[in-house]
Amino acid sequence: MTKRISTKYALLIVTLITVVTMIFVPVYIYVQKSMYINLEIQSMSNFCNEITGAVDLSSDGDIENYLEDYNEKSYTVIVYNSDCERIFTTQRYTHNNNYKGEYSQHRNKIPKEYVDKYSESSSPIYNEEDENGGETITLRKIVKNGGKTYYILFREKLRNIESVFLYTNEVLVAILVLYILVNGVLLFVLMRSLTKSIRSLNTAVKKISHKDYSVRYKGRFPNDEVGTLASNFNDMANTIQNNINSINNYNFLLKEDLNNLREYESMRRQFVRNTTHELKTPLAIISSQVEMMKCIEDEDKRNYYYESAMEEIQKMSALITSFLNYSVQERGIFSDVEEINVSEKVSELCDKCASLMLTKKINFSKSIESGHLAYIGETHLEHIFNNFITNAVKHTNHDGRIEVALQKRGEGCRLSVFNEGEHIKKEDLNKIWTEFFTSGGSDENVGLGLFIVKEISEMYATECGALNRDNGVEFWFDII
Repeated sequence: MTKRISTKYALLIVTLITVVTMIFVPVYIYVQKSMYINLEIQSMSNFCNEITGAVDLSSDGDIENYLEDYNEKSYTVIVYNSDCERIFTTQRYTHNNNYKGEYSQHRNKIPKEYVDKYSESSSPIYNEEDENGGETITLRKIVKNGGKTYYILFREKLRNIESVFLYTNEVLVAILVLYILVNGVLLFVLMRSLTKSIRSLNTAVKKISHKDYSVRYKGRFPNDEVGTLASNFNDMANTIQNNINSINNYNFLLKEDLNNLREYESMRRQFVRNTTHELKTPLAIISSQVEMMKCIEDEDKRNYYYESAMEEIQKMSALITSFLNYSVQERGIFSDVEEINVSEKVSELCDKCASLMLTKKINFSKSIESGHLAYIGETHLEHIFNNFITNAVKHTNHDGRIEVALQKRGEGCRLSVFNEGEHIKKEDLNKIWTEFFTSGGSDENVGLGLFIVKEISEMYATECGALNRDNGVEFWFDII
């Protein structure tokens, strides 16, 4: 592909040619006449040397034959012998025989006043106005030819030279004016294209300065300085856009991290507050019961306070175990996982909690499909079941009903626990799985159990949830 000339060099070339032409034409007009005269003088000298060296001047025939080749020259040639008598003239070839003075065709001898002007070393002389009123180039020369002496008069009349030069000058001036106009148009077009491109680039730069990094130069890309500048500008805009996008992405991630840190800090503080709240009550009960055991001598009452204290201790142990389990789940540490019979394990857990249901006077039933196997830690399954049962017992009134079901669900099975009781508010259905959810408008915490159940579901990439039924609430966990 041919490389295009750059705008700079195009402007330089057009301007240079215009300047050279504007200088050359006036100079040529000024010196053209002098150049023409000098060329004619040189031509006449050459003609004289040829005619005097190669032609027999004593023979009219030789001279006439030689002059045939110079008919286009407007020369007048007169040859005189040593007695200054005319022996040859070319005036018969001219159309104007009304010459005066030395050039008159009626003169057969050289006028005395002109004889002294002839010499062997003479050269052509330009006369702006001779005796006939015209411009001429004249050469009067004495030559030796064939042992004889001859006087030769060469004369060239510059007919109509002024009119010729005037016409030529008019043509040159017209060409110069036309050339200047054409070059002016070319310069205008080039400058307009250049300034248009620069204005477009300037507009694009202003937009970038106002933080509009999507702007690009969409004009043509000639292979010149402006095209290179436009290409570099677009590359710069692309680089800035990419960097800004990267910075925005980093800022977004930093904001997310900052929000997570703030949320984590808030959760940490609330975790400490809720943990303190959870431990404070059993510790106070244990403390009071130990003091009562110290003061009371009745063995039955002491056993009662002992058993009550042990119950609170077990509650604290369960609570601390929940904290530890949460810490383990948070770090992604799995207990030993192996394939177990989920149906048998859930049935076993139902049997263990049957006595609790009798104590609470709750109607308990189960519907467990047999043969469901899955890879899940037993401790995780127990934790899920115990949290669902504990939560159900807590929210079920006397003579209420709790149902445990294990049914096939897709490629796995679903463990569900239903209890009769109040519905969970719609806005709280998702909140109950959070770490520090409190029920109602009180400060009573529902514990970490459901939060840990949610963590376990995420560990096994499964789902868990709660939904309100006609007369109660159902919690469920998918096992795959």
